[in-house]
Amino acid sequence: MKKMLRHVFALTGLLVTLAAAAPAAHAQEFPNRPITWTVGFAPGGISDQSTRFVAKVFAEKLGQQVVVDNKAGAGGIIASEHVAKAPADGYAILYGSSGPFGAFKSLYKKLPFDPLTSFTYIHGFGLSPLILVVPTNSPFKSLKDLVDFAKANPDKLTFGIFDYSIVVKPQIEAGKLRPLASTGAVRLTSHPDVPTATELGYPGVQLTAWAMIVGPAGMPQPVVDKMAKAFNEALKDPAVVKYHDDQGVTLMPDMQGARLREFVIKEQAKFKELVERSGATVQ
Repeated sequence: MKKMLRHVFALTGLLVTLAAAAPAAHAQEFPNRPITWTVGFAPGGISDQSTRFVAKVFAEKLGQQVVVDNKAGAGGIIASEHVAKAPADGYAILYGSSGPFGAFKSLYKKLPFDPLTSFTYIHGFGLSPLILVVPTNSPFKSLKDLVDFAKANPDKLTFGIFDYSIVVKPQIEAGKLRPLASTGAVRLTSHPDVPTATELGYPGVQLTAWAMIVGPAGMPQPVVDKMAKAFNEALKDPAVVKYHDDQGVTLMPDMQGARLREFVIKEQAKFKELVERSGATVQ
């Protein structure tokens, strides 16, 4: 009996040791085949181009090919659902954007995934503020001019003039549009002379689109750490920094783990307030 017990204890100890070693072994092996990075927007668009540029550097840092796969539709919901249902082994990641992970939780009555529990948060990507522009022949020379007119003339101002830097920059440089303010926390490198709305006394006008990389819920932590480290190094690559500076995107190095999750929770609250105030809804 004692001999049998010794065998049982020995076997138990071996199993415990193997279980503890498994995640570490997985991390050492990972990645041993190409990783698919799903983007919920069409090929050739801003998000797609940015992802493909970073994917090359990310692959170099990770030591494995990263393949970008476009699954456009429903503002990113289709791609998000696809990755949420994928195996949580690190070989399927998502370009998680501020629509499905921020605003949509308040806009839609039901989503086919939970932005906070259906995914593993890996690393932040970038912030894309908007720029408020008017035609150069407009009487508005500043944000204050525009706000004062709107207050004095309710319901008389027609607008749709907020857009990303990459969209309006050519028109600004051509002298067709005049920038009044940006919605970021700091001035854009691509538009150093354009003040933020916060600088001009409107701290409530601080809103950006953003993106991050996530995977299905339950990814092994060693794999998450390895991916986060490689992606962080990619975001600090000089070529990646310059590319996004030119695009008007502020990168998010060192934004990972609990800090990234906390960022998303705060952004969801911000979008929730905006949605409730506007009364907007999507069936």
